[in-house]
Amino acid sequence: MRQLHAILFFCLVIALLASSCEDRLTNDPSARIEFSADTLRFDTVFTEQGSTTRVVMIYNRQREAVQIESVNASAGSRFKFNIDGEPKLENIRNLTLRGGDSLFVFVKAYIDPQDNTSPVLIEDSVCFNVNGMQQWLHLEAYGQDVEILRKDTLRGLKVTLGGGKPYLVFDTVIVAANATIKQGSKFYMHDNAVMIFLGNLQVEGTLEQPVVFRGDRFDNILRDIPYDYASGKWGGIFILQSADMPSTMKYEINYLDIHSGMVGIFCQSEKTSNLSTLHITNSRLHNFSAYGLVVQNMNSEIVNTEISNTADHCVYLVGGKHTFVHNTIANYFNDKKERVSIHSVGREDAAAVYINDLSKNQVRTEAVFTNNIISGWRKQNIVIATALPDRYEGVFKNNFLRNDTLNTTLYPNNYYEQDTDTVFTRTYFSREEGTYYDFHLDSVSPARDIADSLTAVKYPLDRYGNNRLEDGKPDAGCYEWLPEDFTESE
Repeated sequence: MRQLHAILFFCLVIALLASSCEDRLTNDPSARIEFSADTLRFDTVFTEQGSTTRVVMIYNRQREAVQIESVNASAGSRFKFNIDGEPKLENIRNLTLRGGDSLFVFVKAYIDPQDNTSPVLIEDSVCFNVNGMQQWLHLEAYGQDVEILRKDTLRGLKVTLGGGKPYLVFDTVIVAANATIKQGSKFYMHDNAVMIFLGNLQVEGTLEQPVVFRGDRFDNILRDIPYDYASGKWGGIFILQSADMPSTMKYEINYLDIHSGMVGIFCQSEKTSNLSTLHITNSRLHNFSAYGLVVQNMNSEIVNTEISNTADHCVYLVGGKHTFVHNTIANYFNDKKERVSIHSVGREDAAAVYINDLSKNQVRTEAVFTNNIISGWRKQNIVIATALPDRYEGVFKNNFLRNDTLNTTLYPNNYYEQDTDTVFTRTYFSREEGTYYDFHLDSVSPARDIADSLTAVKYPLDRYGNNRLEDGKPDAGCYEWLPEDFTESE
């Protein structure tokens, strides 16, 4: 029993000594604090909006306590702080940090308008005076001026968007006019933001300066996963034609990059005759928590476009005449190889392409698909909903299809494949590998060299301007394989 008491007494003495060291204040100038990051970097911050809150840890690695005598930032700092629960730096005086202890520093960036269309680097530093010595935490942020659209209705005969600052879009914005979107325009869409176009629409993107619609967050969900990878972060683009509108509406979309919303493009007309036509060329519709492209009671011509990764159908067609040439339609949304989900919804058991010819409220649905790739995690990636599927008078020619239910007698010139592991460069997202989906062709892709040459002559350049006729054997899809093929970087 005496031995037990001695052991307990010894442990108590050790604990008291350790506690004494932690609380004893050292005046040694060599005693330093450590930051979890020497430089705290913010992603793009929209002026007048403020950033998300970032966190830096301060550690005291000494056995003894140190004293943070004061903390100072430059006058007019664009950064706001909360240190150990204190929001005002001038109130931090002689803050004791025990030995082996740590504290939180919370930082937000607030940046004034810069009168510049491009992001501007903003730098600052915070000085921590510790035991008579100065230590610095550096801060960096890119400030971006934006034009805010919030619950607006833009009216007039003609509205031109773009050519200056990017747009930050809140809520629902209606464009009740003939709209032109200039090359290089960027639209940063806040949660659930929607743009509705009620007139003619012309999107004038180029290869070098595409028009971009994306979410407004530039930070990460997790340390190494950007919000931009997550679907469903904003609403979508809606093109609506009422019955009293002119029959010859024009919808021309070129080099549009739209991604990570709920719906990509939803195009609907109330008319049942003299249908207008939606033209989409050289574009990318990627990563949606519902549909990629929906066209109802309207004709469409879709060329050289990637439509990929949707929880429901990538393409849904009901009513109208639809022509698809040299497109890559790939649905590997929320692939099972993902160990960390980047989506707010699960994928549906939905075909990549759904052609609805059953609706009594729509005109007949006619479809022509030539030189496309239609693939995905599902074994059947095309559904033709029609009363007589064996007699459906659509045209499917020289496509690469992961599907074995199409009538090969009616559509004899397609290439069918069940194992699609080698079609694309990468059909999964991997946090461990630091890689993302890439729907360029693999070097051994079975979709290479199978396209109809006569059709390809009408569309000699792929989505990136590469000549698909150079070797005389054009590939299916919107990307021609090249020996030096690269990873999608948009």
